[in-house]
Amino acid sequence: MRVDSSGRLGLGTSSPGAKLQVSQNTDAGTAISAVSASASTSLTTDYATLFLQNTNTTNNNYNAIGFVNDQGGYSSAIYGIYTSHTSGAQSGALAFSTRNAGTFDERMRITAAGRVGIGTTSPGSLLEVAGKTVVGSTSSNALEVFSSGDTEIGFSYATRGNIYAKIIGDITNASPLAGEIAFQTATGGSLFDRARIDSSGRLLVGTSTSPSAGQGQYSKLVALGGAGTTYGNISFGSTAAATSISSGDNIALLCFTDNAGNNFARIDCAADAAPGSNDYPGRLVFSTTADGASSPTERMRITNDGQSRFGNNPTGAGDRLLIEEIDPANGYCIFTKVTGTGTKPHVRFGNGNGLVGSITTNGTATSYATSSDYRLKENVVPLTGAIDRLQQIPVHRFNFIADPDKILDGFIAHEAQAIVPECVIGDKDAVDDEGNPVYQGIDQSKLVPLLTAALQEALVKIETLEARLTAAGI
Repeated sequence: MRVDSSGRLGLGTSSPGAKLQVSQNTDAGTAISAVSASASTSLTTDYATLFLQNTNTTNNNYNAIGFVNDQGGYSSAIYGIYTSHTSGAQSGALAFSTRNAGTFDERMRITAAGRVGIGTTSPGSLLEVAGKTVVGSTSSNALEVFSSGDTEIGFSYATRGNIYAKIIGDITNASPLAGEIAFQTATGGSLFDRARIDSSGRLLVGTSTSPSAGQGQYSKLVALGGAGTTYGNISFGSTAAATSISSGDNIALLCFTDNAGNNFARIDCAADAAPGSNDYPGRLVFSTTADGASSPTERMRITNDGQSRFGNNPTGAGDRLLIEEIDPANGYCIFTKVTGTGTKPHVRFGNGNGLVGSITTNGTATSYATSSDYRLKENVVPLTGAIDRLQQIPVHRFNFIADPDKILDGFIAHEAQAIVPECVIGDKDAVDDEGNPVYQGIDQSKLVPLLTAALQEALVKIETLEARLTAAGI
C-alpha cells in the first residue's frame, strides 16, 4: 500500500492514478458468474476486488457508497449505490438513489432475482418501468427487444397482471429473416388481434392473414369484417362538426401518387350544400391528370341529389347525366359498341309504363324507335283532314342567333305546337324560377304521320283527277 505525495492511496500499486486505486495482476480464467463458495477460484485472491461489509446480521441492513459535496458534509450526502440483504439467505438487492432538493429517493433497483425496477422497488418482470418512459436515440435503432421466441410488450392499467393491450413481435421464419407485428386489445377479459403488419409490409385490420388470390393478395391495406354490420369498413372524414362546415368545404380526399407525391388522380368528397344537424349533403368529384399535365382535372362528379355529371368542371344543374364535350377532334361525347352485326339495342328508354323507346343498330344502320305496338293502343281511327292541317304549319328559312352564317329550313316551335302539340316540348315564353328562359324544342319526326296522311289525301286527289282526264280523252 502506498500513499503518494498527492494524497492518493494505491493498493497493489505504487503509482495510483486516482484518490483510490486497487490493482492486481491475476488471471483467474473463470467468469465471476461461475465463482461459488466451493470453487477453487476466489474473489479475494484472483480478482482486483473491493469489499464493503456490514457485520450486523439483522435483515435488510445496508452497505452503501455515498457521494458527498462540500455543502454540508455527510448529513447532505447524495447516496448513489447501496445494498440490502436477507440474513442467512445469501441474497440481496442493489439499489441506486439520488437526492433532489433535499429529498432522498430510490430511482432503480436490481433485485436478488435479477429483476430491474425503475421507479418501483418490487419489479415483477425482468424489466419494469413505473411512470412515463421516453426512448430516443440519434442512431438508427432507438429501442430493440430480443427474445428466443415471440416477443411481447403488454400494456396494463393500475395493477400489474391485468393486460389491456399488447404488441407482439411474431417470428414467422428464422431463416431467411421474416417477422410480423400484431396489435391486440382486450374485450370481455380476452385479448384479440386488431391489426397486424405482416412480413410483406401489408397492414391487416380485422384479420391475421391476407387474401391469397385476386387483387386482394397485392393490397398493402386489407380490412376484413364479418357479415351484416361488421363488414370491412374504412372511413375518411373531417374533425369538424357538420354545423362548422360550409358548402364546398372538403370532407376527405383520396389521392393516387408516385413515391414523390406526384398526383395522378384523386377522389374528393365535399359538402355540396350548407350542412347542419342531421343534414349532410355531400358530393364526390373524380379527377385525373392529363398527359403532359402535373395536376388532376375534374372529369366527373356525383352531386348530393344523385346527378352524375361528366366533363371539365361539370356543374350544370337539373340534369341527371351531363356529358360535356372536351376535344371533339379526338373522340365522341358518347361511344357505344356491341359485338357482332346483328340487331342489338345500344340505349333503351323507359318510364313507369315500361319500355317506351330505344336506339338499335344492325350491320349497317341505326334505328330510333318509339313505342308503337297495336297492343298498346285503342280508339284507333283514320287520320283525315291532314292537308288542311298541314297547310296551317308555317315553314320558314332562318338562322340561329348563335350561328348567324348558317341558313336553315324549319319550323318555329310554338307555331307547330298549335297544329301538332305532341311534336313540341315545353311552353311558349317559359322561364325558370330565376327568370331565365326555358326554350322549347321540337321533335320533327312527330310531323311524319301528318305529312304521310296529307300525302295520301293528295295522292287520292291526283289519282281521281288522272282518272277524269283519262275518261275525257285528255
